[in-house]
Amino acid sequence: LSTSPFAADDGILAGGAIDLPVFSVSSGKISYQIMVTNQTTTTDVRITSALSAIGDLLALDGLGSTLTSSVLASLKDLPAEEDMDVLAVLPFGLKYTMMGLDHVRVRPYVVGAFGVYVTITDQNPTLTVDPRLEGAFIGGVVPQALELAARGVPEGQGDIRFGGNVGAGAEFRVAGRSSLGFEYRFHKIEGTNG
Repeated sequence: LSTSPFAADDGILAGGAIDLPVFSVSSGKISYQIMVTNQTTTTDVRITSALSAIGDLLALDGLGSTLTSSVLASLKDLPAEEDMDVLAVLPFGLKYTMMGLDHVRVRPYVVGAFGVYVTITDQNPTLTVDPRLEGAFIGGVVPQALELAARGVPEGQGDIRFGGNVGAGAEFRVAGRSSLGFEYRFHKIEGTNG
């Protein structure tokens, strides 16, 4: 379970990590860690397409009663469902595992990682004014062109930003080389509400 960046609703995060032990220190070990995660969430939002500004300009020019102007003016303050996926690729991480509690089969640890976060979003407004405007809006502006959708070209607004995370957790040895772990990570992506 995860909270989401960019003021979106809570979501679900899944991923994996590879720990490569580097060296031992006093009562623990340092590992190099590579991590990849994907977080997904759906949020109810309100959007105003930038195309509505064209409707405002047409109205100022005395064309406000035209069909074009009324269609563009309808693109204001639309209720929409926003789908967001955040893919984190963190190839530079360190993990310090404390092994002083091995006698009770517990290994607490702290982690930190740095990498890139790829965010893909689209907004699906409730809109029936013009069939050419149906579909997921990209960047809250307009849906993908019908010709691109027919070709199966992926849609959505993508963004790549640097970021990182820090966290702590514990592994509980269950049997032999098997363990059950719990951890908390705080991710920070560059930019507002990251």
